[in-house]
Amino acid sequence: MTREPFPVHRQLFVVIAATILAACGPLTPAGNLEGTWTSPFATQIYYATNNCGYPAVAEAVATRNVTWTITSTGDNSVQIDESFSESVARISNSCNSNLYIADVSGATYFGNISATTLTVTGAEVPGSTFSFTNNPGNLTGTWNAQFCGIYCNYSFSKPRAFILTR
Repeated sequence: MTREPFPVHRQLFVVIAATILAACGPLTPAGNLEGTWTSPFATQIYYATNNCGYPAVAEAVATRNVTWTITSTGDNSVQIDESFSESVARISNSCNSNLYIADVSGATYFGNISATTLTVTGAEVPGSTFSFTNNPGNLTGTWNAQFCGIYCNYSFSKPRAFILTR
C-alpha cells in the first residue's frame, strides 16, 4: 500500500499558518500582558503597621484607582509601572491617631509569569499574585506589600479583590 503525499490543501494551510505567526512576532506569556491596565472601579487597600507592637494593627483603608503599565522584559518576565490616586480614611481602632501612612504613587515592580498567573516579585511585595485572561483582558488577584524602616507598614487588598482590565 502506497501512501499519498501530504495533501496540497494541508501544505497550503501550514504555509499560511507559518506566515501569520512570523508576521505576529513571538507569542510569549509576557508579550500577552503588555499594555495599560486600569481598575474598572476603585479598589480598597488596607494599611497596617506594627508601630503599636505585634501583630500589626489595621490603621486605615484607602480607595485607590490604579493604573499599571506592563512591559515585557523577557519571555516570562515583566516590568510593572504603577500609578494611583487614592483617598485615605482612618479606621476607628487606631492605636495612634497621629500616624501618617506614606504610600506614594509611582512605584515600579517586576513580575514572573507561569501559565495564567502573574506573581509580582521582590521583598516588598510578598504574595502579590494575579490570574489573567486575555480576551477580555482581566487581571484579578490579591495585593500584599510591606515597607520596613523603624516600623513596618503593610498594604493589602482582600483576596481576589484587586482587579485591573485592559
